[in-house]
Amino acid sequence: LRIALFFQVLINLLLGMVCILVGALYQRNKINGKGVWITPEYPCIYVGGFFAWFQVALLLVDYLTTPNFSQRGHGYGGPAMQASIGLANIVAIWTGFGSLVFSNVENTRFWHPYNSCFNAWVTLITTGSTVLNYRTTNSKVFIFFWLPIGVLIMFVYFWCFGFGCVQRFDEKPLRRIGEAEERLREAYRELRREGRDNKELAAATQARIDSLQKRIEYLRDQRLRFFFVLFVAGVLLKVCGWLLGSIIFTLTEPGWSYWDSMVFLFFNLLTVGVQGMVPSSSSGMPLYHGFTFVDILCTAMLDAFLLHIVWNLVPWPRYLLVAKS
Repeated sequence: LRIALFFQVLINLLLGMVCILVGALYQRNKINGKGVWITPEYPCIYVGGFFAWFQVALLLVDYLTTPNFSQRGHGYGGPAMQASIGLANIVAIWTGFGSLVFSNVENTRFWHPYNSCFNAWVTLITTGSTVLNYRTTNSKVFIFFWLPIGVLIMFVYFWCFGFGCVQRFDEKPLRRIGEAEERLREAYRELRREGRDNKELAAATQARIDSLQKRIEYLRDQRLRFFFVLFVAGVLLKVCGWLLGSIIFTLTEPGWSYWDSMVFLFFNLLTVGVQGMVPSSSSGMPLYHGFTFVDILCTAMLDAFLLHIVWNLVPWPRYLLVAKS
């Protein structure tokens, strides 16, 4: 686990350095001074470098603060979240690979490296909100290879992150339930071992068993309520993000009304996309990158919470018994 952590930190350090150097080279050579949609500063590349280094800081803090790291691994949520951390880098590499190919095989001036990266990203997340079309035969052939693999990677990343969040938030409730169940098993062992000849001890132990059973039932109901509150909070967060994002894109995109921004983001939240309607300003495109990435993670978390509630936490036998009675 320490070796895996070392390589994760090293890869993110190198990724951040590459992002910063590429942004500096683009800015120095003024590559995008040829009728493209983004200013020479390439803010998204610098933001990518910052997030890579930010992930390094999170990994190091996690290593220093997680008890029994050598046995348990990351405190983010166990193996699922560890896999999502690695898959996040694979998603970035696959997006960059598609961007590199599209910018070289498409012969129009608008298929600049940054615009190609934007187009590859919105294609990979299945929103398709872009005004660029694949015109060359090479692009159309390449998309049959690149897109299915990319969507599969995104799907696995999506669910790894969601279940990683479930494992992270479920750690404390499960530990409390496990401790109560262990005390209940110990009470049963004590009852079988010493309660046969001592009726007073048997009565006291039985009362403790009844209390522990009620405690376990309460903790399970509390676990269900906890995840229900998390799910409702996540839904409210998505709604607030939708309304706030609409305000931001109204300010960044010339000619967009608040209603236009709301419709655009609503279709993107559903991963449908609005063809021909896409942020094209120097500030709107990087913000759209960041917004869609955060929204995908929130959606993954909400889906995993809902599946966990319905599949694992809701006491369906108890509800069916009440319904029958």
